[in-house]
Amino acid sequence: FHIVPTNGQPVDKDLPPSWFGDSRGHWDGDTLVIETTNLNGYTRVDTIGHPMSEKARIIQTFKRVDFGHAEHTYTLDDPKTYTKPWTITETWTLKPDVRIMEYSCEEGNHDLYSGHIKSWHPPDEKE
Repeated sequence: FHIVPTNGQPVDKDLPPSWFGDSRGHWDGDTLVIETTNLNGYTRVDTIGHPMSEKARIIQTFKRVDFGHAEHTYTLDDPKTYTKPWTITETWTLKPDVRIMEYSCEEGNHDLYSGHIKSWHPPDEKE
């Protein structure tokens, strides 16, 4: 899960970098905006293995466009790894009769061994 304070508290400068980083959110009208920084440099963008460095900054937005749909945008700005920021946009459809199954990235999960998740090493520390 992802804990996102929305009460205006500042980023904790004393936290060590982590896999999920440190996120802060705020409302811009009817859109939730979440900014994540302080990543550890080992986090991947996706299960294919696209990297991001410790310099990465992620901005996500969540907006309910109508009763049955929500829009999610994800912008990655990582000048150490990519030449320019890039954004993806997804539209999610409400499916009230669908059961959500747990996905656990831990012991007993064979996705890495099956090739669904690629191992990755961070780039050299050269700036």
